[in-house]
Amino acid sequence: MTKKWIFNAGRPIELSREQIELLKDAFRSNLPNYQACAYAKMSYANYKRWMKKGREELAEDKESEYTEFYIEINHVKTSETKDLLDNIKSGKRGWQGCAWILERTQRDDFANDTQLMKVLKTILDQQEKINKHLPEDSLNVTKEK
Repeated sequence: MTKKWIFNAGRPIELSREQIELLKDAFRSNLPNYQACAYAKMSYANYKRWMKKGREELAEDKESEYTEFYIEINHVKTSETKDLLDNIKSGKRGWQGCAWILERTQRDDFANDTQLMKVLKTILDQQEKINKHLPEDSLNVTKEK
C-alpha cells in the first residue's frame, strides 16, 4: 500500500521563540528571506505561510500568534531599512555599501532601474494593445519609393 501525502492537513506548524529570534537575527544581518529561514531552521514555505496568515489576520484586526509574528518580523526588517537609509543620508564613510545592500535586497523599492522597467513595461503593454487593433499586413510595412 502506498502512502498518500496530504498537504495543509493536521495540526498547524508551530514556531518556537528560538526560531523567531534566529529569524529576526538573520534579518538584522540583511539576509534574504530564504537564507534567513535556513538560518532559523525553518522552511521558507512555512515562513511565507505564517507571514501571509499574519498579514490577513492583521487586516481583519485579529490578534493571534500569526499577527504577532508578522508584526515582529516587519518591525525588524523596517528598522534595518531605516538604519541603512540613515547611514546613506548622513553621508558617513561606507554609505555606498548601505546603498548596495538596499539595491540588492529590496530591488522593487531601491534599484535604480526599477522605475525605468515599470515605464518600459507600460509602453510595451500599450503597444501590444495597439498592435491587436491593426491589420496583420500593416505590421510589416516597408516603404517603396
